[in-house]
Amino acid sequence: MADLIQDALSQYLASFDLMYPQMKEVTLALLKRKGVKEAFAPLASQIKHFVIRREVIFQRMLELPATEPLHQAAVALLEQGGIAWKPWAALPVPPQPKRETGSLVVSKVTPVVYACELAARVSVWSLQTGLHEADLAIPGGKENRVSALVELPDGTLRAVLLSGQLAERTDGAKAFKEVLPLAPLRNGWAASADLARILCQLALNPVATAIGDELPFALFDAKTQQRQEFRLPLSGTQGGFVRSGDYVVIAGYRYVATESDEVSTQQYSIVVVNLQTGEVRQVPFGSTDVDLMGAGHSDGLVRIRSVRAVADTRVLDLQELNVETLLLTPAPEPEESTAHRLPMSEGHSYDPHDGVIRDAEGSQLSAVKLAGAYRTFAAWDSARGQLVIAGNDPAVAVTVYAPFDAARVKDSPAPVQTKPLPWTRPGTVLTYEIADFDAQDTWHFEVLPADVGLALKILMDEEVVAECARFSEKALADATTFVELAQGGANEDLTKEQHKCVPPLVLSRAGYKKLAAGKKLTHASAWSEKTTLTAGSTTTGHVSVNGADQAVSILTATSEDGVVLTVLADAEWPLVIERNESDCFVRLLSIDTSRATDASPRTATLAEPSLVGANKQAEEPQSAAAAGENSTRRFQLVEGSTAKFWEVEGAGSLLTVRYGKLGTTGQTQTKDLGSVEAVSKQIEQLIKEKSKKGYVPV
Repeated sequence: MADLIQDALSQYLASFDLMYPQMKEVTLALLKRKGVKEAFAPLASQIKHFVIRREVIFQRMLELPATEPLHQAAVALLEQGGIAWKPWAALPVPPQPKRETGSLVVSKVTPVVYACELAARVSVWSLQTGLHEADLAIPGGKENRVSALVELPDGTLRAVLLSGQLAERTDGAKAFKEVLPLAPLRNGWAASADLARILCQLALNPVATAIGDELPFALFDAKTQQRQEFRLPLSGTQGGFVRSGDYVVIAGYRYVATESDEVSTQQYSIVVVNLQTGEVRQVPFGSTDVDLMGAGHSDGLVRIRSVRAVADTRVLDLQELNVETLLLTPAPEPEESTAHRLPMSEGHSYDPHDGVIRDAEGSQLSAVKLAGAYRTFAAWDSARGQLVIAGNDPAVAVTVYAPFDAARVKDSPAPVQTKPLPWTRPGTVLTYEIADFDAQDTWHFEVLPADVGLALKILMDEEVVAECARFSEKALADATTFVELAQGGANEDLTKEQHKCVPPLVLSRAGYKKLAAGKKLTHASAWSEKTTLTAGSTTTGHVSVNGADQAVSILTATSEDGVVLTVLADAEWPLVIERNESDCFVRLLSIDTSRATDASPRTATLAEPSLVGANKQAEEPQSAAAAGENSTRRFQLVEGSTAKFWEVEGAGSLLTVRYGKLGTTGQTQTKDLGSVEAVSKQIEQLIKEKSKKGYVPV
């Protein structure tokens, strides 16, 4: 049997050299052979995609448990020299916590890598074992994030936080501590390589177009903990800031008077700020619109794009600015960009876009790809010759890759012991992220007492969508569709008990029974066409319960169309961990059982007032004075295909307005009105105008 599987694997890998129709024919024929079909089953759904690289599929085979026949065939083929490339594979570890990550920093002091997560923490992972070691909390609340992180020579971690703080963590400490308050980063910022000098814009582009407007900036020093405030000769900025060495380059414009003095015109310029001295220099461009394109072709150069009017046409110029001399020179023709590639040793590089390892000439040597992530970040561990890859996706873990070593697989750690997850106790709150094409929202489901079936209180953020949505025993037993939730609404009347559909957080028992038995499950939703799901064997996953990761048994089913459904391996209550359908998904973020009762959901009496939304009080109109004291008012307009939001905030004499489509961050404008009273008056006027247009407070 082993020879049969190895021969089939050789034929499958050779089929990649054929044209697509022939490759598909060969592959499907192999998957029908007795013995081969069963051996290839763990990767059947990926193999049938026909778009995954040969090297990546082989990587997946090497990462299977050592007991799998397909893994054994891949190792045998490798040892016999039947592979023309150098395969890499993840270090064999038990399932690790899955984290949504934005960047990675490999330590030069200790054998760990730090992952800056899209959560209020930095996680620590061992480069020797690939295991998650610790989580380092950051100050500033649950919504805070790390915007930049560096490691200093003594092992101290220094971070710039999204909330506008500089924080540090000494080697061995369990958390970061604030060392210097900064300005809000949303207005624009840049810093030196060691984050010791940080330049922040203090106010966003003013709404006013007054002649002579200048933008306030501050330069912060981490060592002296001092701030130096100054103004740049700009009324507004264009695009982000670009750092080159000790200099920060900013493109912008300024309003100047015309001859009539009745109107103003925009004059464009480039401003260069020295991070060490605070010196400001300016390169005027007059009426020629200018913005920044990033770093130039060598150190000390910044690429600039300008558009000037010549007669009735607009002429585009590409130039490079020397940040020291301020000399402008024509930019060379852009070559194929390799900036996104991660340098490795021996002139090799890793391309996280397509998961390919290339040599100095750009030829492909191997491939390494993190399964399940739609966007990846990579870091190179030069001391051990390893790649660290993480995903901007909470469905994947930080993973360490190295050239495949069969001995490591044999010595892999024992499986993690899982525990049951009694999520149906009344008072339990399950938090999900649901993305519906162009909208992505946080939903809360609180389990309510129910004699039969399942009862839930449902909220989108803090807005109550259903006080008590009830799902009958019949629905939980054999329903074939989910209730679809999007932007505060449902496709079913949740004031009535549901008998034909289940909430998005649970699969019907009949559906789970099919998948667990290895049978096919027909699946259809508002997000995708009808397809067939097939599950693999039960594995171990992680769920965040009361802020800690808990290992649970999970069952994952996939379709040839790319639909992925992961549920808790529980025949009675198969909780949905994730349902992914292209750009749309339902994803469990956390479970809070701190207020759950010990009673069964069928016999419990009413618990204490709901935890979810407990602090949401009926909104009362604010006074003009209150509106000017760091308060934020949010309004929405949802009519037909229109779904927009509008926010207004008063902070002292500053008035900030944010607006855009629901589900997006929108645009922000800030204006200094000179006094709290003026801000309050303006807020009241703007709210009246928005109310007339149909906006309602939320």
